[in-house]
Amino acid sequence: MFRPLSFGARHSRRATCSLLIASIATLLAPYALRAAETDCLVRDPSTMVKRDGTYWLYGTGRGVRQFSSTDRLHWTDRGPVFAVRPAWIAQAVSANKHNNAWAPDIHYFGGYYYLYYSYSSFGSGTSAIGVATNRTLNPRDWVDRGVVIQSPTPEGFNTIDPCIFTDMKGQPWMSFGSYFSGIYLVKIDPETGKPPVGDNALIKIASHPTSSINDIEASAIIPHNGWYYLFINWGSCCVGEKSTYYIRMGRSKNIAGPYLDKDGKDLKDSGGTEFLPNHKADGTEVGPGHVGVLFDKDGDWLTTHYEWAKDKSGATTVNLDKLTWDSDGWPRVAAP
Repeated sequence: MFRPLSFGARHSRRATCSLLIASIATLLAPYALRAAETDCLVRDPSTMVKRDGTYWLYGTGRGVRQFSSTDRLHWTDRGPVFAVRPAWIAQAVSANKHNNAWAPDIHYFGGYYYLYYSYSSFGSGTSAIGVATNRTLNPRDWVDRGVVIQSPTPEGFNTIDPCIFTDMKGQPWMSFGSYFSGIYLVKIDPETGKPPVGDNALIKIASHPTSSINDIEASAIIPHNGWYYLFINWGSCCVGEKSTYYIRMGRSKNIAGPYLDKDGKDLKDSGGTEFLPNHKADGTEVGPGHVGVLFDKDGDWLTTHYEWAKDKSGATTVNLDKLTWDSDGWPRVAAP
């Protein structure tokens, strides 16, 4: 026979349920997140990597800036990868005298984390990409392995903005390039982290010939569900709220391309479907750039920087967004 609870019992039960719901909400809070600014104020963030519950991110700055986090939102500056400029830079890029490294990227293969970074001087095509290795991501255990590839002349391709990844068969590749003649792809030897001897052919995968200055850079290739997705930046960076940076995308079944946008236009011929516009609808941030994607246990997470963030006094700020995929397999940022 049903017996109604007394007022005291009902009150106690409601209180217990409220506490339980609050506890569950607290535990699930990190997983309910879909879009947020982080407190990491750095330009050109690398792909985010995770080891033993700690996340790591690298960015432009003196000697390559490195950061760690336990929640992907709050980051600790762990100092430069290189306290002193690598010795080979003095000859390869003599104009860069202040140990200012650009746009790093990181990937794990062959038992090591490989960190690719670039040295250049602003507006110049005299540039070079180097690589360092680390087994554990200990901030003081990086070992520089020297130059990977460098621009042959100021008028040739521009060796900055490396993106390192492995294809669906486990073969490492690196895309790179900025302005000048566009974006290129090169195979990487998993034993050395550099192009294989005798097999260092460059494959052109994207360009912006309809622009008088070919303003294209910051490539990222993300393998997913049988496709290779190529993200690129068009526009200019580094002028705060006036930056015209925005992100376009295409995809291919073949690592070498062609990479086509949603309308079937080749990214080598100024193609590219808009992925992120120049500014957020509410005007709080301007100039998204440098795509990275982490496939984590609680979903797929997109990192970018915004050149200008209103609530960070105009500082360049790393953003974290939940990435989803539409019915045709195209990526998009989840609604907040």
